[in-house]
Amino acid sequence: MNMIGQRIAVKVSKKYNDEVEFSSGEKLFLDVTWNPEHHVTICGEVVALPRGEWCKNTRGDWIKQELQVGDLVYFNYLTVDTENLVTGERDVYLVDLEECFSFVRSGSLTAISNHVLVEPEVIEEKVGSIYVGVPKKSETEGYVRHIGAPLKNKDELGLISGDKVRFHERNSFLNKIEGVEYYVMKQDDLLGKIIGGTV
Repeated sequence: MNMIGQRIAVKVSKKYNDEVEFSSGEKLFLDVTWNPEHHVTICGEVVALPRGEWCKNTRGDWIKQELQVGDLVYFNYLTVDTENLVTGERDVYLVDLEECFSFVRSGSLTAISNHVLVEPEVIEEKVGSIYVGVPKKSETEGYVRHIGAPLKNKDELGLISGDKVRFHERNSFLNKIEGVEYYVMKQDDLLGKIIGGTV
């Protein structure tokens, strides 16, 4: 099945991540009615794609279409909603390609759609040689781990995995992807590369 425009179709196993399994095998079932957006599924299997290598997003920019049917794709938390449900299906939803930020194929994670995945810098307060308090995640700095293809006719960022960057806290969203927490943002939301303490 071919989709129109930049829309893809994804199949999810369930709407909410409503259980936690411990190493002992015991499970804890969560009440997802409290802050449901924190528990909604943000990944699914790609079942249909648009045609072509490039798709136009809602702002008129061209984004590269790198997905294949069968990929596990991560997307915006608002995707799994009844208004995006494919008619006649129980667990297949439509999502714009620009709302997808990464995918997994053959065990390898890749950022897509002009997105960057940044692992937050962990800040630990120290007095002398003693650590004080609980380590905190920086909301404005981190390390680039995955970089998607830029928009068509835009330059590459010139960053590699491991580069330390600064970004604006309002433009980044913390998501757990393949067991690791990343700030997800568009490439334009990066403010700069940090070199020796300066941007």
